[in-house]
Amino acid sequence: MNPNPNRKVVSIRLIDNYCHTSTYLFNVSPDLTSQMDFLNTQADLDKSKTPGVIFLTHAHIVYYPGLMFFGKEALNATKISTNCIPRMRAFLSGNFLIWTNGGVGKNLLSS
Repeated sequence: MNPNPNRKVVSIRLIDNYCHTSTYLFNVSPDLTSQMDFLNTQADLDKSKTPGVIFLTHAHIVYYPGLMFFGKEALNATKISTNCIPRMRAFLSGNFLIWTNGGVGKNLLSS
């Protein structure tokens, strides 16, 4: 079996087409950087534009690893509102070390 190297794990990004200032990201795949580059180009947004709000729909293993790309070493995003159910928040706080140890945790706001 030879998987297609161009296939990406799904993330959905919603862009306010009226003013291009509000963007929302549903699930954060490990393919986040290439997906953001593609979408920023397609929507004619600044390459450094990050979502204003992130929604994590559930704890599927491929829907949260992209959070690491918002940390200081990558996008160095600031104050992105993150929304998820309390059980998912507890999981991230207890298991996803970059979330709690000063990495991404300082860049994402809990909602």
